[in-house]
Amino acid sequence: MAIEVGQAAPDFELNDPEGSSVKLSDLRGQKVIVVFFPFAFSGLCDNELAAYGEKANVLREKGARLLGISIDSRFTAGVFAETLDLPAEMTLLSDFPDAAAGKAYGAFNADANANERLTVVVDEEGTIIYRVHHAIPDVRDEEEALAVL
Repeated sequence: MAIEVGQAAPDFELNDPEGSSVKLSDLRGQKVIVVFFPFAFSGLCDNELAAYGEKANVLREKGARLLGISIDSRFTAGVFAETLDLPAEMTLLSDFPDAAAGKAYGAFNADANANERLTVVVDEEGTIIYRVHHAIPDVRDEEEALAVL
């Protein structure tokens, strides 16, 4: 199932590295960048999330959050976030074991058993205002999503 600009963002509830539940609909009132990525510690994913982290000032200035989602366990997500020294505006979430969020957004690739690189910006009311989908080996441009904020 593919999601499109202009539609309501599918809600999800996933665990952060500490085991706390994060629900997209609870973040209404602020813009949210949702970044689906294949795996922690996989080179390209490291570089992409680090690039967002380096531009956390944009998230802060706009009062926005970034949720990074992979099918890694919450424990792996925690070590990954610590390794990258991600700022508070960025939360990594575990879509393990069933990739329910990745499937709802059309990011999950069953053949690779991983999310593809899908970037979605959700506005304050929960509507998708930006969407770009890249295959697993392709690089995304974080500047595009940040510009929408």
